[in-house]
Amino acid sequence: MITLFMRLGEDMGDAMKSDYFKVAVSCLILVSGFGCGNVAGPTDPAPTVQTVTTFQGEWSGTTSEGLVISFTVAGNTITRLEISMMKIINGLAVSSDTYVLNEPTTIIENFIHAKVDIPQPEGSNVIPWNKPVDGSFSSPTSISGTAGSAPGMITWKAEKK
Repeated sequence: MITLFMRLGEDMGDAMKSDYFKVAVSCLILVSGFGCGNVAGPTDPAPTVQTVTTFQGEWSGTTSEGLVISFTVAGNTITRLEISMMKIINGLAVSSDTYVLNEPTTIIENFIHAKVDIPQPEGSNVIPWNKPVDGSFSSPTSISGTAGSAPGMITWKAEKK
């Protein structure tokens, strides 16, 4: 590359052969080299190591109604979830039902958003309720969230076993 610039300088006359021209060309080559390839320089930051938090395992806890929530995490997916919630009829809590996960749910950025329903006998014509269960992991061993919808929304907390 230097030869190319020197040859260019010869073609442009005596003014380009000066020491100033040679220094300018050298600086241009030096500066352009910093943008090429993966050349590490003294100002490059040290590589960072990303840690992946794993929530894999069995989890259990209680709801604000004093009932049970439990779920299983495999990889970054909730594969099983059961939560008991009170059945509200005419504004009164009359009994509890256990809701189960409709389909596996992926954990995204320490957050879960799952849908649960009361299991129905095969062939049943009951329309699923699809109650939401949302939660946020506050640590690798603790999570809390909400379930259901207003006016019967509840809170819950669970710990890794």
